[in-house]
Amino acid sequence: MEFVIIDFETTGLSNEDKIIEIGYAHVKGNEVVRTGGKIINPGIKWLNPRITAITGITTDMVKKADKIEDVFPKFHRFLKNKLIVAHNASFDMRFLNNQLEEMGEEKINNYLCTKKLFKEYKKLKGIGTKGNKLEDLTRHFNLNNERAHRAESDAYVTAKAFIKMIEHMDYTLYIK
Repeated sequence: MEFVIIDFETTGLSNEDKIIEIGYAHVKGNEVVRTGGKIINPGIKWLNPRITAITGITTDMVKKADKIEDVFPKFHRFLKNKLIVAHNASFDMRFLNNQLEEMGEEKINNYLCTKKLFKEYKKLKGIGTKGNKLEDLTRHFNLNNERAHRAESDAYVTAKAFIKMIEHMDYTLYIK
């Protein structure tokens, strides 16, 4: 089975907000075989300073970047025939599917959420810790997310944790 762990950084949290960075980790078997990330020009005049403070992505960075319509078709082709995985997947899948819809493409409905998987993993292992955020997941598996809130780094550590979890449980039970 091939998986693509995705992560997006965005201009905000609402449906009207735009993707400003795409990150992915491509997993074959139990190995991350490739990662990638790309800043996206969302076509806005300026980024909210709060978003810049969280991500480190600046208005200048996105203004110099490729537009989503130039990047997303290739990314969409890359995703085909792979199971999509994301931490707090409902967020990333909303942005992915909004973009696919804008392109006139079919939405992707099969995916796996590592946040939900982590909750089940902790139940299975009898782990009583609170918290299911990405930082809780990475802390549990002793993974260093050197560039937290950057899409490629977040996708990579999510992939590493995902691989560790599926060694102990049947992930197929949690595909939406």
